[in-house]
Amino acid sequence: YSPIVFMAAAMALSIMGDGALYTLLPSHYVHIDLTPFQVGILLSINRWIRLGSNHLAERCYRRLPVSPLLVIAFFIGSLVTAGYGCFKVFLILLLARILWGISLSFTRQAGLMTVVSTLSRIHLGKGMGIHRSIALVGFFFGSLIGGIVYDAYGFLWVFISFSLLSLGSIPLSLSSQRGLQA
Repeated sequence: YSPIVFMAAAMALSIMGDGALYTLLPSHYVHIDLTPFQVGILLSINRWIRLGSNHLAERCYRRLPVSPLLVIAFFIGSLVTAGYGCFKVFLILLLARILWGISLSFTRQAGLMTVVSTLSRIHLGKGMGIHRSIALVGFFFGSLIGGIVYDAYGFLWVFISFSLLSLGSIPLSLSSQRGLQA
């Protein structure tokens, strides 16, 4: 199960900023000059983008090596997380959320592939449960810690901190792929 745990831990680090964004944006949008309508668009656009990018990720992983794609996806996710704290312009935040949706498609697809490549068919449900549970711990802690850090230090510190933490997803994801078939 170690490849699954490594990949899930990488996902957990990567989605902490997303968890913080879902917590902070609805209640503090005025402080970054957004409207409620813009907040709704920002929080939903990554899901709309993933309708197409999930298929793109699956096709890319069929044709290209997994590890370089993971490094790129997790690095983009880290940059996007930093961008949440650095920019207050709706269009830039929208572009960041679109990039987040694409990178999330690639990381989630790699997570599914890791489970499938690691376990026999009869244990896939357990493996997916382990993967999703560990990964969602990142969303939980991102929401909780993000709210606490925001109250003490503001948006910039929340998202720069989570961006730096999310860089840890790169070595974890690479460790998850050792010994697995491409």
